[in-house]
Amino acid sequence: MNSLSGVILAAGKGARLYPITEKIPKPLVPIGDKPLIEYQLDILKKLGIKKCYIVIGHFGYEIAKLLGNGDRYGIQIEYVEQKEALGIANALTHTSHRVNGNGKFLLMLGDIFFETGDLRAMVELMEEKGANAVLATKVENDPDALKKNFAIHYNGDGRVYKVVEKPTKLVNNLKGCGMYLFDSNIFEAVNRTPRTALRNEYELTDSIQIFIDSGYKVYYSNVINNDLNITFIRDLYNINMDYLEKNDKNVVLGKNVEIAENVRLNKVVIGSDVKIDEDVVLTDTLVLSEAHIEKGERISHSIVTRDNILKM
Repeated sequence: MNSLSGVILAAGKGARLYPITEKIPKPLVPIGDKPLIEYQLDILKKLGIKKCYIVIGHFGYEIAKLLGNGDRYGIQIEYVEQKEALGIANALTHTSHRVNGNGKFLLMLGDIFFETGDLRAMVELMEEKGANAVLATKVENDPDALKKNFAIHYNGDGRVYKVVEKPTKLVNNLKGCGMYLFDSNIFEAVNRTPRTALRNEYELTDSIQIFIDSGYKVYYSNVINNDLNITFIRDLYNINMDYLEKNDKNVVLGKNVEIAENVRLNKVVIGSDVKIDEDVVLTDTLVLSEAHIEKGERISHSIVTRDNILKM
């Protein structure tokens, strides 16, 4: 497993998270006590991965400023810039000459919060089957969630023969989750992927189908317990409230938080460099970094930014 490298695609603009992503990139949105991308680095470290390539774009310098070269995370980080937003497959091409060792790498989409089982099962399956790719999957009983992701059609021994982006007709309850184990042959398929007519982008699901049709061996592995896609502002709010509940916490504080007297907090996540004046009451609320809450405010079921209070 030490021959694996990691790839995180973190170049998206996160337009549907505006106004939050007007000032920070989507991978730096907070979940509990740290940004989303740090949880993804934790996943790589647990697999023994020592080198990670992060594809950056929108406010990418903020990601590089936070993570640096990766020393304090115990993983070497190298940044690659995607200058034009042309889709996930296009973002992946920027790493084609960089993946190390035998060319096997774990790819994650940078806007998903993953709760996983033991990901070594993916690596072991790849070795056992002599596979060229293993797709991380989840058994999903919500048809609407299945239709928002990609469907996987497979045969009796778990080999995938078809993938369908945002299917209208469901054939099983297996959901693709935005995490993939590939060998370097995937770049052959990526380079042959045409732009989509609808979005004028290069879609990774199309690349995977080309990969399959070219005779490469693709399998799936049910290693995802939960995958929370942070697409809309309410997604970010719900994930943080869920974080408090799952971790049995009432309040999570970032660094350099100033809290005046007579402040009451109940089910609150507070980012770094936040100032809260006296006689404030916060309930079921996420406060983003650098926010200032003035005296006497009563805020509930909201996200507080530097400039706005977004009611949920």
